Amino acid sequence: MELRVRKDPVGYGLEDKPKEAAIKAVVAETKQVKEAYDEFLQAYAYDKTMAVAEKTMEGRKTMLRLEGDLWLGEYYSTTNIREEQVNRFKEKSSDLKNRRKRRVKK
Repeated sequence: MELRVRKDPVGYGLEDKPKEAAIKAVVAETKQVKEAYDEFLQAYAYDKTMAVAEKTMEGRKTMLRLEGDLWLGEYYSTTNIREEQVNRFKEKSSDLKNRRKRRVKK
């Protein structure tokens, strides 16, 4: 586009010997350059989004791998919940429910 303006400056509304700033201004205002620049900006934004997504997925992959290593190395212990503890928990939770019901009734 810049070459076209330089070859025929009068056709684009410039003087016979235009200055660089005038040429660049005319080139920047043409429809083709604007459309190409918009496409470039969209592609650039998409590229940046995908780069962040890739980095995030790499981090998740590493975290899952480390989690698996901990399980394979038996880092986590097994839980043994006694029946008395379960019953105590059920009693406390039912007491809380009963208290809430009494509060609502008042």
